[in-house]
Amino acid sequence: MKNVPEQENSLKKMFFCWGWLTFLVLGSILLLVVVHNTTAPVITLSFIGYAGFSGLLLLFFYRTSIKIQKDLLLTNQEDQLTGLKNRRFLKERINKILSRYKRNGNKFALIFFDINNFKHYNDKYGHPVGDQILQEVANYLASSTRQEEPLARYGGDEFVLLLPDSEQQEAASTAKRIKNEMEKKVFSVKGNPVSLEISGGIAVCPDDGTTMEELLEAADQNLYQSKNNLRQIYSPVQNTPEVPEIYPPLLISHDDDYLEKAEKQTTQLYLLAKKGNLEIIKQFISAEKSVLLWGEKNTFEFYYLMEGELIQSRDNKILYPGTTITVQNMPEEIYFKTKTDCTLLYVTAVPVFKDQQKHIEELLSISRKVENSDEQTDQHSHRLQRLSRRTGEILGLTEDQLFALDYASSLHDIGKSEISDAILRKPGKLNQEEWALMKMHPVWGRDMILKNLKKSFFEKVAEIVCQHHERYDGKGYPQGLAGDEIMFEAQILAVVDAYDAMTFDRPYKKAKPRQEVLEEIEKNRGHQFGPRAVEAFLKAEDEFYRLGIIK
Repeated sequence: MKNVPEQENSLKKMFFCWGWLTFLVLGSILLLVVVHNTTAPVITLSFIGYAGFSGLLLLFFYRTSIKIQKDLLLTNQEDQLTGLKNRRFLKERINKILSRYKRNGNKFALIFFDINNFKHYNDKYGHPVGDQILQEVANYLASSTRQEEPLARYGGDEFVLLLPDSEQQEAASTAKRIKNEMEKKVFSVKGNPVSLEISGGIAVCPDDGTTMEELLEAADQNLYQSKNNLRQIYSPVQNTPEVPEIYPPLLISHDDDYLEKAEKQTTQLYLLAKKGNLEIIKQFISAEKSVLLWGEKNTFEFYYLMEGELIQSRDNKILYPGTTITVQNMPEEIYFKTKTDCTLLYVTAVPVFKDQQKHIEELLSISRKVENSDEQTDQHSHRLQRLSRRTGEILGLTEDQLFALDYASSLHDIGKSEISDAILRKPGKLNQEEWALMKMHPVWGRDMILKNLKKSFFEKVAEIVCQHHERYDGKGYPQGLAGDEIMFEAQILAVVDAYDAMTFDRPYKKAKPRQEVLEEIEKNRGHQFGPRAVEAFLKAEDEFYRLGIIK
């Protein structure tokens, strides 16, 4: 397609040609009239008619060319896929706003939005589905922004929102609102519910620059920082703190009042108050979950059990509501387990909320990959957690091993998010090429955990995930480990994974009766499965069956 200057030149040439053609045709007619009739009135009237008719034609051509030019200009400022304005429009509008800033000193902000891991959707579902997601995101952005806030598709999966007369705090508030609302929206992709993750980068004039190039570069760099630092809205010039540091002499809050919140399926954290390094946090933890406490040097932490029952793992002591726990310069990690749903009031002299919030965001990000890859895989992972943990307890695993096993059970199949639905849901047997891809999912899962979950603790979780399809006889994958080369946690996960796979329907086969599955596992003791892992698993499974947890 021609650009606008080329189209304008074409219109000018067309107008010039039509004008000369009009003059030549009408001039020839006038000359014939003059030659055949020399009376003055006829010549005068002919000249008047010639001039008037020529003027009307020229006016018609001129107005038509202007209309075509405007239509072409409008077309060249719209993105054909999404219907939003495009990069050309964006740059023209930024220059206009910059001119107003230079005249009046009015600040303004712009926000880059980007869909995290958008390439994954194109690769997994194909570009038509990727285009559909872009269109739905564009429609949502258009409906959630005001007409006076210009919105454009910058390219690919990047969108830019301009906020005239706005400063850092307003831009950050707008960006967070849009991000939070969009991430709650569920898109339908080939019949599957999909949630998107959005990152944002903010640039403010004049803090980040006073030219279009400087502002676009700053916003793009801040977007890059948001992805690298796992922060989803980022700007280095955020002068207004997100949490107030100064409180009035008296502040009364209600049950639903808090400064910030971080939550995942089994844990919610509410930052109730903050002053300097001191933080007061209310924490909810679901039943049957591990809680890790550790006191680093020069730290002081205080926990008050408001509701529920905790079990101190070291001596199985039960803690009831009203119990307090004080942690100060503790040299070792201490684990607790929630017997029931628990509510804790947590006071710390070292700020931890932001780290906890970031950690939860990392877990949510990687967990969504499991959910989006396959709903069956997600439900399968949740079932594995309790049975794996109980098997590990019977086997005598330490509390830190059980803690790692909990995470590995939840994330063990995350690598399948890199495999297409056609393979995951294929009703028949996989061919050689498909099976080779499927055998890579433990490695992909390990790599994704190491990439997304930065704490050193997750190195162990990643290795368990990588080993959960190894066989005790050395015939497993991906590394061909044998015997005690395989971590006990991975041996447990392998047998529980196989049990769950056989007792629930899969696309390629129906579930087997419980007793038949147990006989199959017993038969493979010492071959596919570790003998000690099988022995502990059978006890755990029988216990869950008698309690009605397994049917």
